[in-house]
Amino acid sequence: MKELIISLLTVSLFIPCSFAEKEKKGASTGNVGSLIKQLDDDEFSKRESAVKELTKLGAAAIPALTKATKRKSPESSMRAFNIIVSQYKDGDEEAKKKATNALKKIAKSENSHAAKAKKVLDPPKDVPGPANELTARADIRIDGNAGINRRVSVTVQNGVTKVDAEENGQQVSILEDAQKRITVEVTENKGKKKETRKYQAANAAELKEKHPEAHKLYQKYTGGVKADDGNVRIKIEAKTP
Repeated sequence: MKELIISLLTVSLFIPCSFAEKEKKGASTGNVGSLIKQLDDDEFSKRESAVKELTKLGAAAIPALTKATKRKSPESSMRAFNIIVSQYKDGDEEAKKKATNALKKIAKSENSHAAKAKKVLDPPKDVPGPANELTARADIRIDGNAGINRRVSVTVQNGVTKVDAEENGQQVSILEDAQKRITVEVTENKGKKKETRKYQAANAAELKEKHPEAHKLYQKYTGGVKADDGNVRIKIEAKTP
């Protein structure tokens, strides 16, 4: 009789825990859709926050992230792909398994990330690739002679160049993907609110023609960027206004 009572108590304790875990999992996975949309938010901080949250969700987020790699927005598509790659390399066992399947699916598709997925799954061994296949990053602060302070973060990975810069209150985000498509976002304070302008073009020539001001920023922050042996070299002139 005592054994029966103990067994019943064990079952009754286990069931609430199971329901609680399912509810918690359901709440987290239900948030994936909104986090995917947030990858393309106007504010850089919100996009970064979405990346962190989706990474925390692990395997649960991978199916939605796989679909997100097909999005028309170059940045949200790239961010989704990079999260899958990070789970493939550093995730837990379940996340790695799902990420592997996702990368295989992407590699066989007509997805713009197909070539990159193949390289992740089967990286070249002991063969130095060209500069655009390197992964390099630089975070610098430039103090100009005229009191101009610039903070510039540059990442070059598999032909994709990403620049985040801040200069005297103006925030500039530039993404140039492997197909040379360019997205430029400029955020400035307008009174008590922040205003973000977004410019997109198929290449630098189109950007110059359609959005000359955005092209000037593109040239300013990417014109002197070079990647060699995993290092980013940047040359940015500090001009007196």
